[in-house]
Amino acid sequence: MKRIFIGLQFPRAICDQLNNLKGGVIGANWIAYENYHLTLRFLGECDNNLLDDIYSALSQIRTCSFSIQLQGVNHFKKKGVIKSLWVGTVKNPSLIALKNEIDLMLQKINLKNEGRAFYPHVTLAKLYRSRLSEVAFFEQMNNLYCSKKILINYITIFESHSLKGGSIYQPLTKIPLRSS
Repeated sequence: MKRIFIGLQFPRAICDQLNNLKGGVIGANWIAYENYHLTLRFLGECDNNLLDDIYSALSQIRTCSFSIQLQGVNHFKKKGVIKSLWVGTVKNPSLIALKNEIDLMLQKINLKNEGRAFYPHVTLAKLYRSRLSEVAFFEQMNNLYCSKKILINYITIFESHSLKGGSIYQPLTKIPLRSS
């Protein structure tokens, strides 16, 4: 069984920019450079037969290539505790359409929707007992971040490997989007 998710990878220049945002928050477990991605859909444990069905379903996607921009810094809370720092995206109908089409294709092979709202973002750090003042300062210092436009030509199916210091995300396959 493999732990699987579908996401977007970024070019080296964007990963360099994201990597340069690191620092200044005690208790932050910063995401490794090679792990920057935007999750479109988490699938969880999949055997090889299900993975073949996922590949086949996603190869039918009709969404055309499009561009996105990363913008702004924010955080997620769970039960009032700040858990992560992230970079968001400029509102993008094409990205939402891609997410919806992925969900539709996966429904056709009897995979249920996640049941939670989609907030497109790139996680920068997982936080453990970080001070609100440091998080607020980090956000103020970096909230004007805005990437150049990023051309999205494909989606990636990743396998997540859990290790002691965090996870490693291994791209398994890239599924091209249609030419625009």
